[in-house]
Amino acid sequence: MNSAPDDVEDAPGDSRIKPSEIVGFDPAAYVLTPGQPTFGIRGAWNYGYSGGMSRYEALYLFSATGNHLSRVLAAPMSAFRMTAGNWHKDGTREHIVTESANLLIVLPSRTYGHADILLKSRRGKWQHVFRWRDADAGYR
Repeated sequence: MNSAPDDVEDAPGDSRIKPSEIVGFDPAAYVLTPGQPTFGIRGAWNYGYSGGMSRYEALYLFSATGNHLSRVLAAPMSAFRMTAGNWHKDGTREHIVTESANLLIVLPSRTYGHADILLKSRRGKWQHVFRWRDADAGYR
């Protein structure tokens, strides 16, 4: 799940992976720093391939500083994969479905004045803490 596509900033040229659709605004109230407005937008990708398909969703957090808006985080939020399996004697086909989802939590701890962010699996034990990096003006 943690390998779902996101906008890769250091990719050469314009080869960055971008969402194929904007799902909408995320209604959660993100308070990362006092007095700095932050909002989320959900993006999605759909991939079709021989014998299956997949869909990924990511959350992008944007913060406003003065009259400048910048993306401060891109996090994978869900993945759905359906892959064709073996053929049955009646002509139908087995399908293998894999789903995963993450939960984003704004933590009370802070790094350089910005709240730390926990991204964790809803079903498993995987988790990652994003911390603010001044050099990147965003979370890593």
